[in-house]
Amino acid sequence: MISDNIDSYLNDMDINNIEDVDLVMTSGAWNGSYLYGSLLVIKKLEENNKMRIKRISCCSISSVLALLYLIDKLDLYNKLYEKFVTCYKERYHFENIDEILEIIRPYINNDKCKLLTKRLYISYFDVKECRQIVVNKYKNVDNIFDIIKKSCYLPYVTNKKIAYKKRYIDGIYPYIFRKSNNSKRIFINVLISNKFYDTIDSFKFKTFKGKLNKAKSQIYYDLGLE
Repeated sequence: MISDNIDSYLNDMDINNIEDVDLVMTSGAWNGSYLYGSLLVIKKLEENNKMRIKRISCCSISSVLALLYLIDKLDLYNKLYEKFVTCYKERYHFENIDEILEIIRPYINNDKCKLLTKRLYISYFDVKECRQIVVNKYKNVDNIFDIIKKSCYLPYVTNKKIAYKKRYIDGIYPYIFRKSNNSKRIFINVLISNKFYDTIDSFKFKTFKGKLNKAKSQIYYDLGLE
């Protein structure tokens, strides 16, 4: 059903040239399902030679989905989602993040991790140093899983502690790629409150400014309009 709807949608799109694209995805907690749906469309566009994803910037739940996208295993999402929901219903937190990542482990190895270097940008906060950190280089599978856990950590929600390893928490907002003449950008916004800042204005990327007026779930596509 979903696949048929996506195919129908793509048939109505008038895209003649392959576009190189940098993808930026916000955090979103339960709204990760909207990210998943958006990525299904983007994956179809890639498969049909309508665009080519060069880099992905992400944080929190979008870091999990970005990894699945780049290793071509988006089909694992439903299984991961079920585990998240079951854990929260039973324990009221998400301490099973390790179990979630272990589902992905068979489909990624150290060589694949190296291929993600400068393609996957994951953000998290170091509360000890009071700064956001963006990582785009990965040594091995354990390293990338550890970074994802830092980016996904919600104080007292992931488990009963305030921070992962006593210093790392959710990335909150993703790194924004600079505008380039060589690629366009897609921004997927599934924020559920106005505590973050919008990066889009009239379909163009700008610096963080102005609070979001309301929760949205949209793909903003920079059409290169000047």
